[in-house]
Amino acid sequence: MEIDIPPGTQPNQILKIKNQGFFNQNTKIRGNYYLKIIVELPRKVSQKQISLLNQFYK
Repeated sequence: MEIDIPPGTQPNQILKIKNQGFFNQNTKIRGNYYLKIIVELPRKVSQKQISLLNQFYK
């Protein structure tokens, strides 16, 4: 499954993807899929990475 995460999505935000969850045999309806956004930042950043980030934010 490929998911486009909307701009402005925050860490720990939960996105609902309609009709992509489990299929209910009784109702014949597919449920929703919930996706929690977890952001992990690197513990170490090189000088080159810092320079690139500074250029990005200018």
